[in-house]
Amino acid sequence: MSKVIEEMEALGSGAVEWYEAADQKGLYVEMLEVSSMDEYKYIKERRSDSADTVFGTILPLLEKGEAGMNCWAFSRLNKK
Repeated sequence: MSKVIEEMEALGSGAVEWYEAADQKGLYVEMLEVSSMDEYKYIKERRSDSADTVFGTILPLLEKGEAGMNCWAFSRLNKK
C-alpha cells in the first residue's frame, strides 16, 4: 500500500488518507483530493487496470478482484 500511496501523491493528488472501516474488518477506503474530473477519471482508470505496474498489484488481493475496486468522486459542499 505504501507504493500505491506514493504513486497517488506522485500523480498530484496530495496527501492520501487511508482508513479501515471500524465495523467491517478488511474494508478499506482512501480519500484524496484531485484538481479536476479529468484527473479523477485518469486515476480511476489506472486503479482498475490489472496491467498497471502499481495499482494492478493490489487487485488480486481484493476479495472480488477487479470488481471489488470502487472509485467515487465527491464534491465538497462546505468549502471554506
